Amino acid sequence: VEVDVGWDVTLMMEAFGRQPGVIGNQMGLRYTPAAHPRFDFDLLVGTTYDELNTKFFTLGVTVRF
Repeated sequence: VEVDVGWDVTLMMEAFGRQPGVIGNQMGLRYTPAAHPRFDFDLLVGTTYDELNTKFFTLGVTVRF
């Protein structure tokens, strides 16, 4: 799910499965500068729901050709 929150920022939320029975989710912000729409910069925080309850951060950069 993506929701525009203003200016060049989007709120992102997703759920995923890593293996049977282990699910997780992550949520964060995506910045797409209006001056350079070929680039996206993501900062997400997430967790998996397993016996360890792992938490993680994700930094991402997307470049479109």
